[in-house]
Amino acid sequence: MYDRRLNEMAVSYRLFTLSVHPVELGGREETARALAGILGEDREKLLGLLKKPQQVIEVADDLDEGQARAVARLHMAGLYLRPREERFYPAHTVAAHLLGFTSDGVGLAGVEGRYDIVLEPGEFRSSDVPEIDFAGHQVLGRTSTDLVLTVDLDMEKLVEQRLRRYLKSRSSRRGMALLLDPADGRILAMASQPAFNPNYFWQADRESRRNRLFADRLDLDLVHGLLVRAAAVLRDGGRGMDLLPETVAAPDFGISATGISDLARLVGMFRPVGRDLLVTGGRSGTPAPDGNRGGVDGMQLAVGLACLVNGGWHIAPWLLGSLYDHATARRYGRRRDATRRELVLEPAMGILMRRSLLLAGRGKRDAARIFTGTVNKVVREGVFSRYVRQEAMVGVIPAGSPRLLLLMVVERDGLDPLSRRRLRSPSLAALGRELLPRLYRMQARPSATGSPGGRNQENFRQFLISRRIDYQEQPGTTTEQGALMPDVIGLSLRQGLQRLGRQPFRLTIRGSGRIIAQKPAAGTPLHDVTDCVLTLEPTISNSK
Repeated sequence: MYDRRLNEMAVSYRLFTLSVHPVELGGREETARALAGILGEDREKLLGLLKKPQQVIEVADDLDEGQARAVARLHMAGLYLRPREERFYPAHTVAAHLLGFTSDGVGLAGVEGRYDIVLEPGEFRSSDVPEIDFAGHQVLGRTSTDLVLTVDLDMEKLVEQRLRRYLKSRSSRRGMALLLDPADGRILAMASQPAFNPNYFWQADRESRRNRLFADRLDLDLVHGLLVRAAAVLRDGGRGMDLLPETVAAPDFGISATGISDLARLVGMFRPVGRDLLVTGGRSGTPAPDGNRGGVDGMQLAVGLACLVNGGWHIAPWLLGSLYDHATARRYGRRRDATRRELVLEPAMGILMRRSLLLAGRGKRDAARIFTGTVNKVVREGVFSRYVRQEAMVGVIPAGSPRLLLLMVVERDGLDPLSRRRLRSPSLAALGRELLPRLYRMQARPSATGSPGGRNQENFRQFLISRRIDYQEQPGTTTEQGALMPDVIGLSLRQGLQRLGRQPFRLTIRGSGRIIAQKPAAGTPLHDVTDCVLTLEPTISNSK
């Protein structure tokens, strides 16, 4: 997988394991001398290895294709090469929730899970990737296929860095961020904290793998001021009336909670969003309860706010920009009609809404506009409850015609005031004012055209180094994960079975398609479970 500028984000390397059957060798010294030059190992060390009294000796397990060809050209008896594919994420924790991860060649989360059928070797049809123009072909992928995403790796790194820095200043670990182009819905960066390293995804706990943009519920009071003003514009703008200054207007411009809820519903904040975007392992895209009480997820909030500043269009977000098919040596782009768009505000009202929210009395059209909000609430967990404080920042740039919308939400437990030192650190609004102009300049860089080039050798060296690192397991994580029922809702049957692994229960499968229900529920202790039932439905499926 590549970002929009063809930087590697996920890459598969074909490695080879070299084994030796000593009884078949013509001569150990000749073999050691020949292999030393290819492997870059000391001849005497290899000779000592070949003299071991074993039937099969594994000499190396990380040979690249060039080394494997050199070994094959030796035509020596007793040398055996075994190939395998290894997935590697060069940026490690960057964009981890967006990219997801694989296990034994099966995509289980993120984009890896959503487009598993494309990334897996073998043919796929246009119905499997309906957003891509196949240019008259019925099938693609006869050899291998690369995905080119809308994400900008440099922008992703910057957003994640600033989010982590702000969380640290607030003594918190939990937060989310989404950067998208409100004019066309393309996602440029997506972050969830705490993060995990997809190269070692099995070491991450459930909290780290949780994609907060889909899993967390956000109260609309986080953007109360913005929604109140928008609802007032919708009420008075159609009658040709300008809003009164807030200093003399009625509290909340006289807008009731029902009026705010009606506006949120109109711009699509309660609609399912992101169901086909990536695999989250949870119930992404589930509609919020009627009204404001159930809240919305981060993706729903961002898409609804984009509608207020892009002229009134509700646009489904998207991540896949194009794909490169190696068999035809051609890059296939996104279909013009692939993005779901709906005009929910009258054109004149859409323009008035954008001007009233972003430009009224605020001057420069090329500047950023920032909105912030804070909510304190009680979260119940069984018989216990805890206080939580959420802060949100919504920023757009340029104010005259926004091409970037940045949503950031951070959460910390308790209502205790921060220390003076931490309070002196930049606010979320200051972070938005500093970050948005930089991101806007980065967005102006053109996306790469043409086909992906050769493999990045520095990334390959990182991959080989990472394989030699003794990555220690976090205490308790494997035991905890092995003792709990995994979440397989939204996965294909193939992906679900891979995630379940070899659990000691009897499995019953009902229906076909994607998994829509599971029994026992995710998180259930498995020590007494004897039966598992998966219910599948064929209507929401585009993967294996």
